[in-house]
Amino acid sequence: MAKREGPTRGRVENALAEFDAIGQDAFLMKYEKGHAPDRWLLRVRGRFYPMKAVWVASHQPPADPSDLDYRNGIRDLRDLGYVDIVAVDEKDHRPPLATPTRRSVLAAMQEFRLIGTEAFLRRYTEGYAPKSRYVRYQGGNYPLKALFAASNVPPIRHRHFGYKHAEAEMKSLGFEVVILRTPPEPVDPKKADEDVSEGLRIVRELNVIKRNRAIVERAKAAMIPLVCEACGFDFEKRYGAHGRGFIEAHHVEPLSERRGVDKPTTPADFAMLCANCHRMVHYGGGCLTLDALKSLIRAHAEQG
Repeated sequence: MAKREGPTRGRVENALAEFDAIGQDAFLMKYEKGHAPDRWLLRVRGRFYPMKAVWVASHQPPADPSDLDYRNGIRDLRDLGYVDIVAVDEKDHRPPLATPTRRSVLAAMQEFRLIGTEAFLRRYTEGYAPKSRYVRYQGGNYPLKALFAASNVPPIRHRHFGYKHAEAEMKSLGFEVVILRTPPEPVDPKKADEDVSEGLRIVRELNVIKRNRAIVERAKAAMIPLVCEACGFDFEKRYGAHGRGFIEAHHVEPLSERRGVDKPTTPADFAMLCANCHRMVHYGGGCLTLDALKSLIRAHAEQG
């Protein structure tokens, strides 16, 4: 058997590129038998990676994680110049690792509106306000560096990346970055009006996507019993006769991505989801795959 060669900077960079290309779940399955990092994360260019899995992948051929001591991984990677290896707090056991996505940016925007400018900056940039760069979205202006830091999972320190990197990432996700010489009015959730006006009827012109109810009923009829394919929720068991036959049909390939194309749809193109899981699939923009949603549910169950 050929002798296994240890990590080099080139192999580490190849491992990082592979992680970015195939995603966290596939990378961990390939190099760490599916186990998420318990404690040690490698931070490179402002992004988090599972330290031990990257170290395993950087051997030639890749090593067996069961045969390796994580302490040797820390030593080897630091010897190669990868010194930013951080310990995760116990309360953040097995954190997900993800760079900003459109979904995570929108979630960070929602947090900003909820807690206000002062608390958001204190949480993500040690209280420092931006000099001039903001992300503009739907009429709101959000501090660029704080928003970018919050959009990483777990959040990253604002000192570990620059404005140019954050701006490029935000633009690649389709967000507009603007320069404001005069800071916008701070958002203060305590000053939000308690009373708002609702109920006015308006006429609105909309483009709607053509749907076919018959194919949905055929898809439901093909599944017995009707339970959520993500979490297993059964409406009839919970609500009795009132919930019998109820489930929501989710297009595995979203109709919105067909761009006006009238393609055939079969029952196999649907997943049956409870209302909660269906909302979570579409929450934050974009669309999670069924496997990704199941992974989130499993990860949360393991942490609980």
